[in-house]
Amino acid sequence: MLVLHGAALAAPVPRAAGLDDALAAWDGVALHAFRRAPVAPAACAGPLSWRAASFCELVGAADAAGRFAPLCDTGRRGLGTFVHYSTTGVQKNAGDSVLPRATRMAVEYFFGAAPAWALREVRVPTSARDVEDADAAASAVLVGGGGLFYPANAHARQNVSGWQWPVHRAHLLGFEAPVFLFAVGWNAFRGQAEPPAAQWAAYLASLAALAARAHGGGYVTLRESYSLSAVAAQAPDLPLHYQSCATTLLATLQPCLASESLLRTPRAGAGGRGVLAVNLADDELGLRLGPPADQEAVLAALEAWLAGAHAAGWTVHVVLQATSDRRLLHRLQGTRAFPFETITFNANTRRRRGDGPQPSQRDWLQVVDYYRSVTVAASSRGHGVMIPFGLHVATISLVTHEKVRAFARDVGHPEWAVELAPARRLRGGPGLAEELTGVLDAIDANRSAVHAALVDAQRRLAAVAAANALRWAPAVVRRRRDLSTRESLEKRAARTTLRALEGRHAGADVYVLGSGRTLGFVDPAFFRGRVTVGVNQVNRHVRALTYLVRKDLEPHAFRDILAAAGNRTTHVVTRGHKGGQGWKNARTALTHFSAELDAGRIVVADHACHTQRCNGSRLEGLPPPGDRLVVSDSTITTAIHLAAHLGAARIIVCGHDLALLDGEANFGGYHDSATLAQSWALPRKSRRGSVTGRAAYAAWLSGDIGAINITHDTLVLRDLLQARYPGLLIYSLSPFLGLGLEGHRVGAPIGTPDVGEPIGTPDAYKVYDRLDRAHAYHDPNRSLEAALAPHLRRHYGARTGIRLVSLGCSLGHGVEAFADAGFDAYGVDVSGASIEQALQLGRGRRCATHGGAPACLQRASLTALPFADAFFEAGVSADVLEHLRPADVPRVVAEVSRVVRSLLFLRISTVPEGRKMSLDGAELTLHLTVNVSTHTKWWGKGGGGRAMLFTSTDVEAGDELVWHYGRDPRCTSALHPRGPGPPVLARPRRAAVAWLSALSEHSDRSYMNMHADVREAMTREALLH
Repeated sequence: MLVLHGAALAAPVPRAAGLDDALAAWDGVALHAFRRAPVAPAACAGPLSWRAASFCELVGAADAAGRFAPLCDTGRRGLGTFVHYSTTGVQKNAGDSVLPRATRMAVEYFFGAAPAWALREVRVPTSARDVEDADAAASAVLVGGGGLFYPANAHARQNVSGWQWPVHRAHLLGFEAPVFLFAVGWNAFRGQAEPPAAQWAAYLASLAALAARAHGGGYVTLRESYSLSAVAAQAPDLPLHYQSCATTLLATLQPCLASESLLRTPRAGAGGRGVLAVNLADDELGLRLGPPADQEAVLAALEAWLAGAHAAGWTVHVVLQATSDRRLLHRLQGTRAFPFETITFNANTRRRRGDGPQPSQRDWLQVVDYYRSVTVAASSRGHGVMIPFGLHVATISLVTHEKVRAFARDVGHPEWAVELAPARRLRGGPGLAEELTGVLDAIDANRSAVHAALVDAQRRLAAVAAANALRWAPAVVRRRRDLSTRESLEKRAARTTLRALEGRHAGADVYVLGSGRTLGFVDPAFFRGRVTVGVNQVNRHVRALTYLVRKDLEPHAFRDILAAAGNRTTHVVTRGHKGGQGWKNARTALTHFSAELDAGRIVVADHACHTQRCNGSRLEGLPPPGDRLVVSDSTITTAIHLAAHLGAARIIVCGHDLALLDGEANFGGYHDSATLAQSWALPRKSRRGSVTGRAAYAAWLSGDIGAINITHDTLVLRDLLQARYPGLLIYSLSPFLGLGLEGHRVGAPIGTPDVGEPIGTPDAYKVYDRLDRAHAYHDPNRSLEAALAPHLRRHYGARTGIRLVSLGCSLGHGVEAFADAGFDAYGVDVSGASIEQALQLGRGRRCATHGGAPACLQRASLTALPFADAFFEAGVSADVLEHLRPADVPRVVAEVSRVVRSLLFLRISTVPEGRKMSLDGAELTLHLTVNVSTHTKWWGKGGGGRAMLFTSTDVEAGDELVWHYGRDPRCTSALHPRGPGPPVLARPRRAAVAWLSALSEHSDRSYMNMHADVREAMTREALLH
């Protein structure tokens, strides 16, 4: 028994993340609202809503402690507009026509108020414009209910998200309104094949996005314990809560809908016992019931059961819950063993009595009206039992899908579920027809008790729903407050808005001033008469600024800034504190600086948010022109975007150093104790321990704290702005500063290791740069990572924050493949030209959502990797290590073992390069570990490279075939699925890292398609932990 604050379910519920907390909401206060005698059924006049008696009206004095006051106060203040993503229009499945309306009724009932509903079709791809529209007006985004977590749909649009709401991960993160997933379900069939790898990766990335929204911006509720268990396993970091489908609450939401059919005294004679409605789903019958012989056996048993029920006085209805549910109907029509009625629900069809058609138009309310007339409803579809249950009609779950079994168990009555599939039924037990007859007879003999059990179970489900609504209410209040602030701001003079600044300095040179130490060596007089955009406290050095940009607005400190800056400076303030979602800064400006707003001295800028405060959303695109600025983790990006918005022809960035000068990150006087305390007083966790104050600030600049990558954001923004504003030039003044800096020491920020000697030769950086330019040495669309990504995604499930690295990333194709699979993807390469091209291709811009590194893509040597110990969960190195000088191999092995914690996929060529290349007339040797005197043994058994990677006890006999693969064509079958088996995963001596060695000169795609070694090897869990 699972005890829930004094209440208990009659059957155990599988443990799942978030389930206990959700069910713990069942308490006496909430239950009090549902203990009153049900309202006598009457005609439901007018549109159905909570108006008959809302939860807040019923809970009344029982809530003496005011626990539900936040919920009820939210409704009393008004809910504004809710965007509802659900099925719209005429549905082939009757349940899908009732579900959206019931969901909206539930929201209205528990909040005690009706929002303005903006309806969206959930299966139509959600666009950036949809997100913009919701951000402009929506108090909340409601999604569901229904079995939306169904990743097996073959439709191409499902590759967008991996589930039935085709919303891209970036759009899902972009909603500023809270996103409520209401009673959605995991809808996969038993024994269903896995979806395509790309679709599954997209689905897991969607779950990761929902997890990123979980702190105040996203709430996921699932409708059965079956779904909770499945999704909790897929996304351990995603908070989940139980919420039954709104259709199970219909009689609570509107008491006049409650059925009393079960309480009517049976009459003697034909049909006197009432209506038995039966529905058998026809889709995926092979998965539901098994092979054709089993399907026929089930149909025969159902016919025998229904014939017996008819003989016992039941009126039998065969219900087509979906238009395709006709197998049982056709069988009964063929045998004509007993009379029955056929009920269809879809619009513009007919209701049939026997073989005679009778016209009958049915909308969603008619579906409800029909089920109110039923005594017992038996169905294999979820809503075929949930809708009748919600109306207080007895139900029998015909189990062909785990969701209907789970529903019966969740409401405390597993005896109301009967397994249909012969292969899954208990051997030696009663036959199917006999078991169904026993369940029906038990209901018939205990009608009053069954009705009381239905009412009691619904009360408990309603109490859970009330607790979920209470959980959501604060997010709605915050969002309503933000929208009110936005509206108040828009009513003020036009000069207070960002649009007033658009094109104000068209064609001008605009200087963007950062806080770097180098700015302190520029005489402020240099900027006199120029258009300048500074950040934060830059006015402490350059006082006559044209614009000053900031992301925080503390009233007392800002008054001092206003006074120091003078009347010539326009202050541009982001509406969200620290650039986060919300309108805190805007409210502060309206409350404390109304006069300055009206005078145009302060402009509150709306913005697109790409910071850790915005669900980890990374900078990948610009907001619409004129509306908003970009905000990232550094104010410098907002300032650069503002310069482009002002109409600049040339943007010159000054003081954006990202380096230390004489050990200092900022010009003298930029920070004082107050400004440092404002952001850096609390300890920050960096890769090298906890830091505060100036050390924390320097670590932040270096990318050593959190998911911050300032260089990445600036470079991405530059490319985006130049694409939007053709001809715009953006350069940094800092690299050209030399005058006055003689004798000063420049160094990397704290926490950034120096780059070691390059791979191969002391001039390897230059060599590979020139090779790339002269010979197109790197292939932009070839990578082992692309083939590995789906296998790694399956292995790690929906875990978020998994950092992977491509060691020798070339043009970043593999890094993108990892990012597309939902990983934090990084890459390093010795060729700066390759990194530059990768960035030009738009790659390497989606890392660092859960940890710090200076950039997603970096020029670096494997001999000195700029990452902390065990920074990466897994790494890939393909066709790289053969380019090492043998003397460098120990250092590289040590470095890679240091930064990669769990898995390394290693491919090393053991043959000379396929084509010789030359520079300056000299032919180059690039496969250096091959061209040593014992090259045939060097990476093989007993060779120097082999010994550095493995201890002697790590290597098994079969591994020798793996090491010879690529040199000996006769051994290629060693990695084939029909061959001896997967390669050996061995332990390196320097770290707990699993190495997979597969030596090949084959192309990545054909190699992975030919061999299933990676997937097979990864199932050997003993070697992975």
